[in-house]
Amino acid sequence: MKTIYIAQAFAYEVKKGKTTTKLLNEQPIQYASADQAISRARRMAETKAGAIAIAQQFDEATGEAGDYEVLWQGGTLPQGLVED
Repeated sequence: MKTIYIAQAFAYEVKKGKTTTKLLNEQPIQYASADQAISRARRMAETKAGAIAIAQQFDEATGEAGDYEVLWQGGTLPQGLVED
């Protein structure tokens, strides 16, 4: 298993020019280190509804993703994404 570091932002959906309360996933971005993922997630959260940085176990042989650890979170995230 390999650990991968990911930052992902979430934005509010816009319909007919009006912002809704529905959150949309933006494209997750993989980084080489936890520090890079955290730094990017913090910057994302400044302009988006919310963002998260995670470390996730990944099996390169099978392509299966394992458990993840939240490294940083900020702003509004989809309900149920992070345990309270």
